[in-house]
Amino acid sequence: MPTPEQIDTIRRLNDAARTHPGLASLANVTMGFQALSELDRFAALFAITRFTKFDGDNAPYGEHDFGAVYKLASGAWTQDRPTMQRRSCRRCSGRSTITTRASPTAVTLRGIPSRLNGC
Repeated sequence: MPTPEQIDTIRRLNDAARTHPGLASLANVTMGFQALSELDRFAALFAITRFTKFDGDNAPYGEHDFGAVYKLASGAWTQDRPTMQRRSCRRCSGRSTITTRASPTAVTLRGIPSRLNGC
């Protein structure tokens, strides 16, 4: 088990790596990230470098070693997880479906489905 001092050191290094990718660390990207338009890559990287919403779910050990950014249907990138929204679907004869406000092609660091029930 790491000591509190070790956890603090790890957190500071992870924060530096995230806020200064390529300078404080080597940064690797996935093919999915590389496939984004240049504008989206820059916008996502901007959101990643400013990520601050660490909590017990994405940093349970306090090391700031994970975060997520989301592309909304509006095209904006955010670190706030899109909210769930109920709406009716014609193909389902009025049954309620659940969708997120993320676009169907949203790219995230922590993937979330654009539709949860497959409708």
